Amino acid sequence: MDRFAKTNLNKNLNKLKVGFIVDGHYLNFQNKAILDYVIENDLFQSPIVFQVIKNYKKKTIFNILRFCLNGKYLTIFLIKIITCIENLHARKKFKNFFLNFSLNNYCNLKFISLNSKKSLSNYYLNFSPDEIKKITSEGVDVLIRFNSGILKGEILNCTKYGILSFHRGDNRINRGGPSGFWEVFNNEESTGFVLQKLNEELDGGDIIYRGSIPTKETWTTNKLSIISKSNFALKKILNYIAKNHSLPPSEEVFLHYKKLYKIDNPVIPLIYILKILCPSIITYFYFRFAPMRKTNWSVAYSKYDGFKTSLFRYKEITNPPNRFLADPFIYSKDNRSIIFVEDYSFKKSKGDISAIELSKGNEKHLGIVLSEEFHLSFPFIFEYKNELYMVPETGSIMEIRLYKCIKFPTEWKFYKTIMKNVSAADNMIIFQNDKWFLFSNICSANTNDHDSELHIFYADNPISNKWIPLKCGNPVLFDPQKSRNGGFITNDGELYRINQIYKNKKYGHSFGINLIEKINENEYSERRISNISPDFKDKIKKTHHFHSNKFFTVIDFCRLI
Repeated sequence: MDRFAKTNLNKNLNKLKVGFIVDGHYLNFQNKAILDYVIENDLFQSPIVFQVIKNYKKKTIFNILRFCLNGKYLTIFLIKIITCIENLHARKKFKNFFLNFSLNNYCNLKFISLNSKKSLSNYYLNFSPDEIKKITSEGVDVLIRFNSGILKGEILNCTKYGILSFHRGDNRINRGGPSGFWEVFNNEESTGFVLQKLNEELDGGDIIYRGSIPTKETWTTNKLSIISKSNFALKKILNYIAKNHSLPPSEEVFLHYKKLYKIDNPVIPLIYILKILCPSIITYFYFRFAPMRKTNWSVAYSKYDGFKTSLFRYKEITNPPNRFLADPFIYSKDNRSIIFVEDYSFKKSKGDISAIELSKGNEKHLGIVLSEEFHLSFPFIFEYKNELYMVPETGSIMEIRLYKCIKFPTEWKFYKTIMKNVSAADNMIIFQNDKWFLFSNICSANTNDHDSELHIFYADNPISNKWIPLKCGNPVLFDPQKSRNGGFITNDGELYRINQIYKNKKYGHSFGINLIEKINENEYSERRISNISPDFKDKIKKTHHFHSNKFFTVIDFCRLI
């Protein structure tokens, strides 16, 4: 073997070798995306697919009768009704999720069959030593579980990094299944997921990644949403293993004390139909024919006094006709203090950026200062080399853009795009520790969920288009109760990030104030100081933004009209 060939061989052997445990000859859309990612990424060797052949225990007449008498068939029937009805709506948004892809299209991959025997309950999979040897002989570093059935025994320890598997539920609360059901059933605000290294304890493996999303209105939509969003975590962890040749640190072990969730009788799906499904259907048809109440955001302000003024005393600014104002940022320059806001037109169904000047206890609308053919909001402003820049939300065109101030405060011009092909919302750019940091609520799954993830990047200058993710990896937060930006303040030399809090299946219900404890190229951490609820003015339903400088403080809130 010549030197060049030997070098290539050594490089390939240093790459991570991933195996996939699958059922049969087909993959769903999300599992296919992970397999394709491993195939196409230079960090990995060509993967191996292990196809599980299941040998079910035959049901006796006694088993069938017992199955009927305890209501299992009725339970299955009711679940089928639920999924059939909910699929009609879910297919509009998640059409790819209902497709199956044949593994026969992967001609260059190696496929190995694994014969299994199911336990008496038909839930657990058992493999003989000869079947385990098929895996160990291939030198696989890590296995990804895409199959149904619970893995037990020696297979859990037959690779260097074990078997990685999702539990799509917050295992601190919800162990069991089915995915996405109980959070809707119990009206929980968030639906969690964990990526775990499997062990013998059901849903009690070593947790190496955790995240959550806002709980959706129905089971099917919630299940497909959590599947879609969690795939990003698996790619991130595989990259980590390939680059560091180790698993990431796992969470500390905790004592689980909740019951195991399972749909084991027909009463549960029947309650779901009456409690969740029927009201959802009625609401859907009601709002197709009845006018929907509009969310009408408004802005209020107060002179800065160290945040001593109660929020109910803040002076409310009157909205222009047929428009609302939201996302206020205050900026002061040349003895002028200007509130920049999202100015949303109900007629155009689109936001522009407007300016409002504050002077001597009064406010003056200066009109629209920035308009595009697409929606604009969240007009965060920063200064760099004596020039002012705005980084408004431009997520509808899948870009993060900068606009430069030509004449303060009324003239702004597009300067450059600093990030493309990204589903991003509510961007902020700050300077700290000799670096510029970009905070952005990016939806890694492109499902328009900007409440769940906070991504942070750094650069040497804020007008760069080479923003580098923090070395701890993005997202730095994966939690709809913490992630979405809602403003930024400094006070007594400390930095505070405002975050929107998702509640009642609506974004921006309230906001939290978080002290930034650490931010650098390597890591980010913050600590919640307080929560602000929407009960400081009459008839308001939500509040999701707060900002301040040394002259004024601004806030927004929402009423229904």
